[in-house]
Amino acid sequence: MGRIKLLAKVIVFVAILIFIWNLLCYTLVDDTKAFSRLTLHDFSENEGKIEVLFVGPSTSMMGIDTEIADECFGENTFNVSTTSQTLDGTYYLCKEAIEKNPNLKQIYLNVSPGILLRNVGEVMPTAIITDYLSSNMRRLEYVWGSVEPEYRGNVLFPLIRDREDIFTRNPVEIIKGKDKAYRNYEPFSHRGLEYKEKGFVTGVRTPENQGGHVYRTEGIEEFREEN
Repeated sequence: MGRIKLLAKVIVFVAILIFIWNLLCYTLVDDTKAFSRLTLHDFSENEGKIEVLFVGPSTSMMGIDTEIADECFGENTFNVSTTSQTLDGTYYLCKEAIEKNPNLKQIYLNVSPGILLRNVGEVMPTAIITDYLSSNMRRLEYVWGSVEPEYRGNVLFPLIRDREDIFTRNPVEIIKGKDKAYRNYEPFSHRGLEYKEKGFVTGVRTPENQGGHVYRTEGIEEFREEN
């Protein structure tokens, strides 16, 4: 009987810790403008339906309009590209897609110099994927398979990742930003970029929204002409 009571106390204690942790994450971690949050949500919502997949960094995220691609291929396409995506991220996203979409016929990989490089300690290209993967097992597999041990905590736990400035943020403003539209995963615009659907982000790159690289996203028009 004593062991059962002890076990019950441990379970309650752990549950309280998890509640407090999630509450702190909700009030102190601002991901209201994370395009990958919508992309990975749509990726999960389209599970079992994807027939053609586009994957890569932001050049394909902003260059492949899935509405047009659906028409060109006559299939249900999805663009699971993310900002600064590395080859590790591409591998695990493709693995997830293959396992959960039995009708997947083609995968188009955007190969650029950036996708082959990953700076040790640079966790955001990984975190913007792992934060929103629907499968916890896939998340752990990705982190343990590609991230150095000393940086795994930064990838898995946003509060640890943002510890240097997290308490300078305004919880009230963050909570306001997590309104009904946020909770319903509705598309949004941010700094000249706009999330459309199925992973496609449209807009014009500027120094303010993409680290100094400036060009207009016209790749899909070339795609349309070639097909």
